[in-house]
Amino acid sequence: MKRFSLLIIFAASLTASCNKYLDTPTPKTEVVDELVFKDDKNATSAVTGIYISMNSLNYLWGNVMMNFLAGIHADDVYYASAFEDYDVFRQARLLPQSTYVERFWNAIYSYIYTTNACVEGLTASTSLTPAVKDQLLVKPVLCALTSISIS
Repeated sequence: MKRFSLLIIFAASLTASCNKYLDTPTPKTEVVDELVFKDDKNATSAVTGIYISMNSLNYLWGNVMMNFLAGIHADDVYYASAFEDYDVFRQARLLPQSTYVERFWNAIYSYIYTTNACVEGLTASTSLTPAVKDQLLVKPVLCALTSISIS
């Protein structure tokens, strides 16, 4: 019985001491979700961050890689090396886990997720000024609709 009670005391002391160890503060480079949409400045920064990230994707994919890889796939571009990541386009062996296919779709779905999180946070926020809230919710949608071309 004495061993059992010592075991319970030992387990209780371990559990109590772990709480402080597990409660870590938010890193200085991140903002807690609840605070992002509390004021106009942070909300604007969150939406602007999406555009900054998408701009780098546009340069890499929209202007360079997408044209190059589509050209390889259509036999419009010839490259004189044996590079497996390009060969899958030339030989029409594309799979979801192909390097460039995976990078492209992972980036796009990451932007969709982040945008949906911003729309949800903006919609739920009660502390943003109506003008900023409308600008952040409506302007991105209009920009996206005007830049999409369906062929």
